[in-house]
Amino acid sequence: MLEDQLNKLKAKIVGYAFHVESMINKSIKGLMDKDSDLLNEVMKHDEKSANKLEMNIDKNCVVIIAQYSPLAVNLRTILMIMKMNNDLERMADHCVNISRCALDLIDEPNQTKILTSIHIISEQVNKMLKDSINSFIENDINLAKDVCSRDKIVDDAKNNLMTELIGVMHEDKSMINVSMQFIDITRNLERIADLTTNIAEDVVFAIDGEVIKHHKKNKINETGINVGEGSQPSLSNDDDKLEGSQPSQSENVDNVGEGSQPSQSNDDDKLEGSQPSQSENVDNVGEGS
Repeated sequence: MLEDQLNKLKAKIVGYAFHVESMINKSIKGLMDKDSDLLNEVMKHDEKSANKLEMNIDKNCVVIIAQYSPLAVNLRTILMIMKMNNDLERMADHCVNISRCALDLIDEPNQTKILTSIHIISEQVNKMLKDSINSFIENDINLAKDVCSRDKIVDDAKNNLMTELIGVMHEDKSMINVSMQFIDITRNLERIADLTTNIAEDVVFAIDGEVIKHHKKNKINETGINVGEGSQPSLSNDDDKLEGSQPSQSENVDNVGEGSQPSQSNDDDKLEGSQPSQSENVDNVGEGS
């Protein structure tokens, strides 16, 4: 039965999400504790398991679609699981990237303040992943939308930390390599948060068909006034600029033929002077060159 197959598929994708969550925890713990064994476990063992899970789930989705031709909510659920599957695989790759950077930092002196900031970001990312999966399990649209709203918190934390790291590099050139590794770790965590947001957005779509991706921050109201952030010109101002810079259609028509472009009559005169008439061509047939 289709329902049984969907339940099995949901269980597999949830298990995959837990596996990726474990990879995030291991990579950050390995960074904090300078544990090379834990970091290598993420890179050499956990990634292979993640890839196998991803391929297995993808295959199951294709088989279910082929056998049962699901419609409406069931089809949206399967499509969402396929996208979630891809997002989780990419998260696993980011965990591997974090582990590689952490290995490069093992022999470097501890940077307690920076590590604390990274740990805080990782906790926020982990909570987003947990809640996005819970929203999927419980069909909770409100929780999914709440996850989406938290993406900006991670973005702001990443930007603040990167600004701090850039300042460190300016002050101490010997810290450039270390700071770049921390920047890479921060970027990978932020990308995991983005992918988690993708999952939450797909949960909303799977439940009621609502698409909440690519929403605009700035909106134009009915009067043409920009009601978003105030740096962009209003629609009415744009119209005024267009009126001032472009000639009207009637002006374009009046100007045709003026200035540098030759008129049609001049072109006809040139043709008359340079090309023989049809009768002349006939008379010249057979005459010598």
